[in-house]
Amino acid sequence: MKTTIRQYLGNLSAVLLFVTAAYSTQAADKIPVARNEVHYSVFVNKTQNSKKHRVRLYTSAGTDRVLCRVDGIQGKKYEIFIFNLYSQLVTQMTMRSGETSTLENVTRGNYIFDVLVDDEHIERGQLTVK
Repeated sequence: MKTTIRQYLGNLSAVLLFVTAAYSTQAADKIPVARNEVHYSVFVNKTQNSKKHRVRLYTSAGTDRVLCRVDGIQGKKYEIFIFNLYSQLVTQMTMRSGETSTLENVTRGNYIFDVLVDDEHIERGQLTVK
C-alpha cells in the first residue's frame, strides 16, 4: 500500500494533536509549584603575576550573581575583561582597590578572564559558573 506525502503529513498532524492534548490535560491536573531559585557556583583557575594585587571572583550566598572584588594598590585602576570560549567579550569593567562589583551578562558556562593594571596583565585564568 502506497502512502502519499499528503496522507503521511495528515497522519502526523493527528498524532501531534493527540499528544499535545494529552500533555495539556496532564499539565492542568498538576498543582502549581513555586519556581526554583537559581544559585550559582563559581570555580576559578588562575595564574597570578603579582602578589601585590588580588582579584577575587565569587558568588554571594544564595544569589544568582557573580561578584568581583579587587584588593591591591590604592589609586590604581583595575580593568577586568570576561570573554566566552569563542573569544567574544562578554563584559568589561574598571574598578579600584577595595571595590566590589557584580559581573553583568555572566550566566552558567565557561569563561576566560584577564585583569590588567596600567596595561600590564596581573591575572589571567578560567572562570566556570555552574
